[in-house]
Amino acid sequence: MDQQTIDQVIAAAVTAGRSALSEVESTSVLAAAGIATTIPEFAASADEAASAGVRIGFPVVLKVHSPEVTHKSEVGGVVLNLRNESDVREAFDRIRRGRAERMPGARFEGVV
Repeated sequence: MDQQTIDQVIAAAVTAGRSALSEVESTSVLAAAGIATTIPEFAASADEAASAGVRIGFPVVLKVHSPEVTHKSEVGGVVLNLRNESDVREAFDRIRRGRAERMPGARFEGVV
């Protein structure tokens, strides 16, 4: 177990004023605790997300990445079964619009 990594991830979230970890942070904590999990890949743009899909292999899933959004499906923040780069780019834009419409005060940092 890598307690130092766990402590650092949690401390960073607390310092940022958050009581919940992002998906990327929580999987980092799980990995540091020795629990096997998939590691999500962050993408700040539709092009980065499409490139990640090519690298990972299709189909892929996109989820909104926002510190304020804990229930992703409630803001249209999850899109499943994306089969190509075009699907990923469209889903990225749909997720960004959904978050803006349903939770306009939440920051949009990208997707995982």
